[in-house]
Amino acid sequence: MRQPLFPIRPILLASLAAFTPLLPTPALAVSYNWQLVNPKPVGDLIGGVASDGVGIYVATSNIGGIVRSTDAGATWSAVTPAITGMNAVIWSATHSRFVAVGAGSKCYTSLDGLTWTPSALRGGREMFGVVEGGGILVAVGDQGSVITSSDAGANWTLQSFPTMAFYETLKQVAWNGSQFLAVGGGGSTGSVMMATSPDGVTWTQQDPAAAIAALPLNASSSGFLGATWDGARWVVSTANLYTIASSDGVVWSALNAASMAHYPRQLGWSGLQYCSVGQYGAYVSSDGATWSKTLTGSTSASWTLNSVLWDGVQWVVAGMGGQIFTSPDGITWTERSTGVHDKLSRGVKGNGLFVAVGDAGRIVTSPDGLTWTPQTSGTTASLRDVTWTGTQFVAVGASGALLTSPDGVVWSPQVGNTAIMLRVAWNGVTLVATGYGGGGSIPISWTSPDGVVWTEHASNGSLGTNATGLIWDATLGLFVQAGANGGIATSPDGVTWTPQTSGVATSFSDVTSNGSGLLVAVGLGTPKAVVSSDAVTWTPAPSLAAVRPYGITWDGVRFLIPDATSRYNGATPGVFTSPDGLNWSLVPSDLAGMPVNSALFDAATANYLAFDVAGKIALGKQAANLPPSFTGTPAIANGSAVVGDTLTLSATAATDPNADPLTTTYQWRAAGVAISGATGASYTVAQPQAHQAIDAVVSVDDGFGLTATATTATLTLLNTPPTFTGTPAVANGSALVGDTLTLSGDATSDGDGDTVTLSYQWRAGGVAIPGATAATFTLTSTQAHQAIDCLVTADD
Repeated sequence: MRQPLFPIRPILLASLAAFTPLLPTPALAVSYNWQLVNPKPVGDLIGGVASDGVGIYVATSNIGGIVRSTDAGATWSAVTPAITGMNAVIWSATHSRFVAVGAGSKCYTSLDGLTWTPSALRGGREMFGVVEGGGILVAVGDQGSVITSSDAGANWTLQSFPTMAFYETLKQVAWNGSQFLAVGGGGSTGSVMMATSPDGVTWTQQDPAAAIAALPLNASSSGFLGATWDGARWVVSTANLYTIASSDGVVWSALNAASMAHYPRQLGWSGLQYCSVGQYGAYVSSDGATWSKTLTGSTSASWTLNSVLWDGVQWVVAGMGGQIFTSPDGITWTERSTGVHDKLSRGVKGNGLFVAVGDAGRIVTSPDGLTWTPQTSGTTASLRDVTWTGTQFVAVGASGALLTSPDGVVWSPQVGNTAIMLRVAWNGVTLVATGYGGGGSIPISWTSPDGVVWTEHASNGSLGTNATGLIWDATLGLFVQAGANGGIATSPDGVTWTPQTSGVATSFSDVTSNGSGLLVAVGLGTPKAVVSSDAVTWTPAPSLAAVRPYGITWDGVRFLIPDATSRYNGATPGVFTSPDGLNWSLVPSDLAGMPVNSALFDAATANYLAFDVAGKIALGKQAANLPPSFTGTPAIANGSAVVGDTLTLSATAATDPNADPLTTTYQWRAAGVAISGATGASYTVAQPQAHQAIDAVVSVDDGFGLTATATTATLTLLNTPPTFTGTPAVANGSALVGDTLTLSGDATSDGDGDTVTLSYQWRAGGVAIPGATAATFTLTSTQAHQAIDCLVTADD
């Protein structure tokens, strides 16, 4: 007996529909945009200056990037995108392009100073000087490295430098028309390095020992720091502006034995005049022996000019804090950079005006945080802090500096103080300052009702010279100050101070409050932050690790620490944020390329301000959160499926423009209705979904209220055919005319759970017997002597 199955109904697979992501309304998330607003055009050391001879000037700053001028160096603007890491730059007359070299085996070239093309240096070391001679580019740098290029800086070759007992940094390289001269040294060995070459490939060590011997002892301890050719001789400078000279680079003699308060960095020649730039300013000389100081920069001990250029018409010098000066004669100088360049310590907002104070009595103000104006303070003492009382600004600092101003513009010195005030705060009634006096050893605090009359008190809570943070917390009714070695002290009135136990040895640099009694003190050491809700019991913050926190502020929602880590160890720069001071997250942000001494938040404008060395001010804004999106079109990966198959998804990857971590969720559906429990990235089809159209809703969430949602095209499940569980057969072993035949083994099953209907057709000799369509059949004489079977069909 045969057991055939009639064909089942065909299976249909629906085509994929168009994918449309659903994006909710944007909301603010923790992401920040920063820009340098002071000084301009750049706030970092400028290492090199070059001109193409027809009006375009370029200056390189290792941290701040490349800046450019098209008006004879009168005004400058930053090149974007920023190209950092460059130490030196020249104009290649042979190849008609600027060539810049620097850190990380990097070189950039540009035809116009605006668009730059990178190439790789050889040797993997940092380069500090570059020159062109005979059509060959020669760059020098760390550990006596010399590299050359003959194809406009596209490819570089590492050359051998003479074997020496030591290898220090080569700092300058120059060309006289037939000979290269490379000089350097100093460093850990305190020795000089000097070598000459006719082609940049073969180098000969030179020994100017006789010339050095004619100079005062230790004159060369810093190595050679500048070199130039004046048309007849080489002139090389070293510490204190001692100079030596040679007509051939081999035999050297001393030029100047008179010490100058100058640590030279570069040396230039105009055809009539030498110009040496370095720490504290610029010196000029007509003979290389007698020098006059003509440019005095900041009073900061770290202030340095680092680059010098004679462009045929004028001197262009540049250095610390992005300062740029020009002079037609080396005597009269005009500053071309703008803003202040001294270290700024602290800032405050009052009466609609930002005020920041710093070294050398610097005070700058801004109505919007963008444009800053220097004000006259009447003092050269370092100002350490400033506060606003509601009617006046009060600034305090070293050497008895104590200033008041009703508008931030006109400042009045207050007399009678000779001590050092480090911090000042206002509680609505009383001004409190903390610091030290008595020759720098006696802790002192001061109180004043008006900023004019001050009363001195004999203690500042034992913080002494280390009072680096001071605030008033209205909720706790306490002044709270923090300092070195884990020092914390509190006072209700600024007169009586109680030392508190922080339980740590962290050198605190700042302390702030969320305005509701939650305090966070931050600093260097381990841990980097401690938290308290009463100023008495302090808890270390375990999650704040790779950061150098100098300043902290509160923006109404979270604490923020602009991070200086990247300045020192190359880590990702950014802002650390925390809602509670204990749990911190790093939000990547460039911070305008600066570390941070202190920071503040202005609720009125939602602006953040960060202050640092060289007068740098960065203005930050919390950027609007942007929604995530799928990088492809999410789809069900299976081409077809039946009940029991496992469905998977493809193209579910997503990206977020704010780099927020994304969470992906899934919901599988049948005929548009969510399948209970089907919330994984895959789904095994069950019987209740048989014959239905299956899809999946995929969502990604940035954790800040924005999501992207996609619904896949539907996949209609294929029908599963019914099957016999056994083998249908005629149950009778034998039969005669008149016997009734029955069947066995005709039970069925269906994978989809469909109801199965059986149909029968009895046959004699393979021919259907009319009317014999029941499950049984009684034989008649018509079927005598014939072979009988039955065709059984299962239909779902």
